[in-house]
Amino acid sequence: MQEDGSSKKVSPFALFLTPNLRCKTLNIMLNWAVNSLVYYGLSLSTSSMGVDNYIAFFISAAVELPAYLICLGLLYTSLGRRFITSGFELIGGFACFITIFLSPGYAQLMVAMVGKFAISASFALIYIYSAEIFPTPLRSAGVGFGSAAARAAAVVCPLILLLGEHWEELPLIIFSSSAIIAGLLILLLPETQNTTLPETVEEGESIYGYWSCGKDRKKKPMGNGFDAVPLEEKA
Repeated sequence: MQEDGSSKKVSPFALFLTPNLRCKTLNIMLNWAVNSLVYYGLSLSTSSMGVDNYIAFFISAAVELPAYLICLGLLYTSLGRRFITSGFELIGGFACFITIFLSPGYAQLMVAMVGKFAISASFALIYIYSAEIFPTPLRSAGVGFGSAAARAAAVVCPLILLLGEHWEELPLIIFSSSAIIAGLLILLLPETQNTTLPETVEEGESIYGYWSCGKDRKKKPMGNGFDAVPLEEKA
């Protein structure tokens, strides 16, 4: 019996061998890294916001529960994976940016926790989006590369916070700018909601977002050239 494309053994590094998959993988890895960086950055900096440490820590932990519940509900709307993830990242980035101009106290803490709320939601969503965007033989590898990027960012995060000893606003500038950039870049990826997931490396390479590296315009890509194939078109 001949094996289909989804059952063949494929090296995890195949994610970097073709231009379109390489762009998707690097984009996803960046988003994992940024979510981890901002999440842990805001979590570790609550003690420096001029509020009782116990209260600040409690609020920082408490905002995660509604964030997860809200993003769970949004998954069943028609907004789409990339727009929801992008929106939360942008909210988190702008909240970090506004925090720069506030004096230590409850106002600064509340705005920072809006950022923590949004980043917690986007961090949860990136797991789902990553699993859907990669082809079946490389799905676990794609999520693994993204998770590895997130762990590396978590290691770097305390070092970025130490930069605040030289320039107090620098950590928040890094967090806000990176979240905004990641939130915009993820919009370049294809939408995966209500679409059939790619089952082979070839299908994964042929599904484009709004922009992809190495796109051959002479060949007609799957779907409408911007998104994966809708389920109703596959029926």
